[in-house]
Amino acid sequence: MKNPNGYGTIKKLNGARRRPYGAYITTDYDMPESWPDISFLADALPPELFHDVQQCYESYKLANIQPAKQVQKCIGTYENKRDAMLALADYNRTPYDPANSEITFSEIYGILYNREFKDLKTSMRQVYTTSFKKCEILHNMKIRDIKLSHLQGVMDKYSEFSTSAQTNIKILFHAIFNYAIENDIISRDYSKFVKISPTPEKKKKPFSKKEIQIIRENLEWASPSGAHMMDIVLVMLYTGMRIGEVLAIRCEDVHIAGRWIAVHGTKTAAADRIVPIHRDIIPVIQARLDAGGELLFERAGGKEINYQYFMTNYYNDFKKCFGIDKTPHACR
Repeated sequence: MKNPNGYGTIKKLNGARRRPYGAYITTDYDMPESWPDISFLADALPPELFHDVQQCYESYKLANIQPAKQVQKCIGTYENKRDAMLALADYNRTPYDPANSEITFSEIYGILYNREFKDLKTSMRQVYTTSFKKCEILHNMKIRDIKLSHLQGVMDKYSEFSTSAQTNIKILFHAIFNYAIENDIISRDYSKFVKISPTPEKKKKPFSKKEIQIIRENLEWASPSGAHMMDIVLVMLYTGMRIGEVLAIRCEDVHIAGRWIAVHGTKTAAADRIVPIHRDIIPVIQARLDAGGELLFERAGGKEINYQYFMTNYYNDFKKCFGIDKTPHACR
């Protein structure tokens, strides 16, 4: 059965192809060239002769008129004719800009990162960057080709991870698909159908008194990279602050005489609060203040210590050296 005018068509492409069926839509029409007007001959020819010439000219035009040509664009190639027809039907149901049909998962992530993610607080930005790394199999896929099975496959791969880690992946899916829908690249949000596998919550054990004593007795210990950061661990233990909050403390926010720190939370605005300074950690905080940096905890040369640097250059080695298998969050 012939498709309606302007609906589009399916073409069998030449050569040995894995996806030999192309779905084509009509994007424009090439109009034939207009015929010149010969009325100016009326002043140069006798009336009867002009009448005969005009009739012959009109007959010639009718015999040689050309229909408008469709300008078509391929919106995708498919393994069989059925899939191509479904793609064409999907386009006609919710038309989209063919220029965006090739955009990939990673390209949309790049757009969102530059537009939104990079300006988020460190902890929230890491939700997106870490989740994106877990979606490597989707990176080079066109967003229009990604279905629920692809998203669920990624989630199932990390089914043994914590519920929060799986939720973070789903948050990224939502952001990517929302952008694609808002920009008429796709019409279905498969991300909302992705299911998270429930994982039993492991009971988190705090640092023991013995482990805290080990830390106090080894404040000068340096990791193989030469980093001295045991005081950071100690401050987290005595204040309950998150690692991101501790690394973001500015010296101007430390009030050593009054024994309190103005904390600017990394999660929400409500996380801004006052944290008391325990007398046992006054010496390590004072030593850092005496160094004269803008941030309380800095690397050599006044460089910022971010979470990745702390984990890679210090904390992972600290755990191995002292046999303490706990995350920085366990300090809370």
